[in-house]
Amino acid sequence: MVHAESSSVFRLHKPKLVAHRGFAAKYPENTLAGFEAAIALGCQYLELDIQICKDLQAVVIHDTNLQRTGGRNIEVLDSYWAEIQNETIGEAARFGDQYSSEKLPLLSDVVRLLQQNPTVHTFVEIKEESVARYGANTVLQTVCKAIEPVSQQCTLISF
Repeated sequence: MVHAESSSVFRLHKPKLVAHRGFAAKYPENTLAGFEAAIALGCQYLELDIQICKDLQAVVIHDTNLQRTGGRNIEVLDSYWAEIQNETIGEAARFGDQYSSEKLPLLSDVVRLLQQNPTVHTFVEIKEESVARYGANTVLQTVCKAIEPVSQQCTLISF
């Protein structure tokens, strides 16, 4: 992770810096706290990951399971949003209890953040596991509906 706040190259040349999963060096990845910190630092580009849960909600998380970031063996693709909406993803292995209250966000939560920051562009990576489970059309409809208010601020990416 490039630490832009201390880099003279960043201050002088202002390259386009993408905050991959937010400000993941200092905050849990794919969290509102990490995205807000990246924006406060001056990042004009964010990248986030999307998995789709059982009731077709676009959940902002890289993995299909909450074990690594939340410490609980819960499969996102097999869960309804109501079952996981209060799960925390504070990455205790990296940060201890510092972010223990950081909740799993939906894409709609990030959309609200983008509405408050209209100059920020976001790369929304649709994870292949969700496409394999629910099909490309269903996943695209879900994601496009969620980002509709800020669609000009988003680029969809997938593999």
